[in-house]
Amino acid sequence: MLNLEDSYVHLTRLALEGRKQDILTLIKRNIKQFDDIHPGLSLKLKEEILSYQDKLTVIRKKVQPPLPIDLDSKLELVKSDSITFESDPTWPEEVGNELNKVIQERKLEDQLISSGLFPTRSTLFVGEPGVGKTLAARWISAKLERPLLTLDLAAVMSSYLGKTGNNIRAVLDYAKKSHCILLLDEFDAIAKKRGDDSEVGELKRLVTVLLQEIDEWPATGLLIAATNHEELLDPAVWRRFERVIKFPKPSLQNISYTVNELLKNDSFEGKTSIIDILSLLLVGKSFSDVTKEINNSRKESIIQGKHLSIILEELIERLCKNVNKAEKIKIALMFLEKGYSQRKTAEILGLSRDTIRKYANNG
Repeated sequence: MLNLEDSYVHLTRLALEGRKQDILTLIKRNIKQFDDIHPGLSLKLKEEILSYQDKLTVIRKKVQPPLPIDLDSKLELVKSDSITFESDPTWPEEVGNELNKVIQERKLEDQLISSGLFPTRSTLFVGEPGVGKTLAARWISAKLERPLLTLDLAAVMSSYLGKTGNNIRAVLDYAKKSHCILLLDEFDAIAKKRGDDSEVGELKRLVTVLLQEIDEWPATGLLIAATNHEELLDPAVWRRFERVIKFPKPSLQNISYTVNELLKNDSFEGKTSIIDILSLLLVGKSFSDVTKEINNSRKESIIQGKHLSIILEELIERLCKNVNKAEKIKIALMFLEKGYSQRKTAEILGLSRDTIRKYANNG
């Protein structure tokens, strides 16, 4: 049952602190219970919320508050982007499932809040460079049609530690009041282990403040942090985030899909075979590395005036040179499984047919 006294005290506290988004969230949570005990009040509250949200949408479209800046350098502390995608990226299944949950929760935000629940407010992306963490933040921004604010570490970090703390607080305060997604990239740079003897007291205090901010992040906002170095994060960070998503390196299937997408507008003989071979050779690389290799080849085709298939065959030969014999044999066996002849496999990998035959027979 709704405790009107507690709710009124809570509402008063939020109003005095100027926390409009949290006030809106509290009212939405209580409206459902008002439906039964005070239906007239419930209807009026719903009308007021709709009117407020309509006005807020108009204001946001007309007036964008200036981004926070470093007072000395006058550099903006965050980068703001409105993002669209022509087609959805491909994700490993477990990553895609988690990202879609974040998006669906936001799309059903009002229903969740009215039931006393909250959509995910904070998410930590973990993985090696180039596996899609920043891309995922941009994709969520596009799907939710919210601007993406990215913390600019170069502008925020200062030789004066107190100033760094002030800059980060300014960014967090700005983002909490905005209808946006905040991305804290390279999160390990500002959330290092507080037990690290190399860090001074001010930075340790900053981590404590940062953790408190994550705990109190408004339900209407979404904070995403991303790190390449999970081992550097303060242990307390992990339990603060409501959802942790680990990004693995792309699988053979992911790479094959990516290469197909990058080459979908190019037609040439033997395209399927070349894509299969390239996908096998690019296993172990990140999405960004795969994209770079293919797009560089497409550019080389134009610059050199060579057919793209020739450039891609040269890429295959170059990739093979960087593979040791043991790895070449593994790749050779995969080629054979794909239906390539021993002769063709030997030519591509620079192995003798006797060697390939020997390991094929042993397999």
